Amino acid sequence: MREPRSGKSPSQVRGTTIRKLILVRHSLPAITGEEPASRWQLSEQGRRRCERLAGLLAAHHLAAIVTSTEPKAIETGQIAGERLGIPVEAAPNLHEHERPGTGLDTLERFQAKVARLLEHPSEWVFGAETGDEARERFATAVEDALKQHPAGNLAIVSHGTV
Repeated sequence: MREPRSGKSPSQVRGTTIRKLILVRHSLPAITGEEPASRWQLSEQGRRRCERLAGLLAAHHLAAIVTSTEPKAIETGQIAGERLGIPVEAAPNLHEHERPGTGLDTLERFQAKVARLLEHPSEWVFGAETGDEARERFATAVEDALKQHPAGNLAIVSHGTV
């Protein structure tokens, strides 16, 4: 991007500072049938991918990383945050679409359910909340994270179903 004529960076044009909010989906989990998805941790490959993630996030000069309270998101944020030397914290309500008691399904059936959830967000499709309810919960949590970190760029590590 070309510098404005003022000599200021694009994020400082007209006396305002534009912050970046980087949304990150957690890295690859170790999928186990014994535990619900909300308790999965990262796989070895997922942990390795976090190294690359940290390199990509470095360009955004983050002040902090906020994660959901699920282990796979926390671990993703912690690995990247350690590499970048920035604080990482977990915050409520950034978790996946709530689907307690929903066991493992085939990937195809799960993806079909998620597609339907996204196509019909006001309808109950599966789990404990509609797509709209998950979006509203998540949006409020993002606003809260931005208020808790009023300065600098912020990354939020969350999930693909919100």
